[in-house]
Amino acid sequence: MPALPFGDIGPVRAYWCYGGSYEVELNPYLGKIVIRGVESGKDVQEEEQGEGPVDYVTSGRVVEAVEIPMTRSTLVQLEAALAEPGDLDGTGKVLKLRNNVGCARYEDSCSLVLKPVCNGIVSGTPAEWIELYKTYPTWDWEIGFDREEQRVFMVKFKVFVCQDSPHVGEYGTLGML
Repeated sequence: MPALPFGDIGPVRAYWCYGGSYEVELNPYLGKIVIRGVESGKDVQEEEQGEGPVDYVTSGRVVEAVEIPMTRSTLVQLEAALAEPGDLDGTGKVLKLRNNVGCARYEDSCSLVLKPVCNGIVSGTPAEWIELYKTYPTWDWEIGFDREEQRVFMVKFKVFVCQDSPHVGEYGTLGML
């Protein structure tokens, strides 16, 4: 029996704007989906203890990044991950990549949900899912062209502290109700 509710090893399916009118599945992917959290703080020191800390005071915890190495993506998926709604032309064959400056993103952020997959079947058990309440994709990608490696769009998501009730001050959950 796995110790973690979402399993110890294996793939997931990723859904951005989960449950919303613009839900997008960000699959398939190639490589590892990563969620990284860090805590910041300062050591409390006393002169008599030299460099050894006598305490530690936290200054915040941050979900630093979510990284999804998307591959074999459709332009609809890439519009959700790399562009703005409406940047996919009416034919569905051209995606505009625009420079965006001065845009606040919290209001455009959405839930990102990861669901484990076993034998090609996506988990239907919410207690096994991971949810991050407020996420927004940011640019940090490159496209390689060679005869050795498959092309991957590494999509990174900025994760915001939720400011909406009932999840004020939270990032998300490991397991959903």
